[in-house]
Amino acid sequence: MQRLDALNTELVGTGATRALFLLAPLVPLFFGIVAVALGARSRVAILRWWGGVLAIAGAAAVAIAVALPAAFERRWSEPVGAVPYLSPRVVDVGHDVAMAVVVAFAAVLGFLALLVALVGLVSVIFAARLAVQPTAAGPVPLHPDAKPSA
Repeated sequence: MQRLDALNTELVGTGATRALFLLAPLVPLFFGIVAVALGARSRVAILRWWGGVLAIAGAAAVAIAVALPAAFERRWSEPVGAVPYLSPRVVDVGHDVAMAVVVAFAAVLGFLALLVALVGLVSVIFAARLAVQPTAAGPVPLHPDAKPSA
């Protein structure tokens, strides 16, 4: 156990570095909230800002989910130092199990990323529809209590 702790400290560093790594995912969220707070002046603008960001992030995550199994397969097939005490059959079983895990993870990631991208796209479309103002020229409607002048 001490060896594992020493390796963990060597790879990750001290407590401050570990805390920095744990808080790192919050940094983009913070910048997104600041950007919306400073840039968005209406609900339509908020929908447009967040919708665009979600659509782009979802599309990028879908691309990663699609490319992940192929990248794993390519990395697995690179020549590395052979482990002499493992038979090729054991290595093949290990490959099959690892590939099944990667494909299952990529499927879940792709599904969730697709949902995020669709939410973003719907937000942008909804913002565009809300932003459209009627431009039909015509008489201004009278108030229901007003009497028409004759």
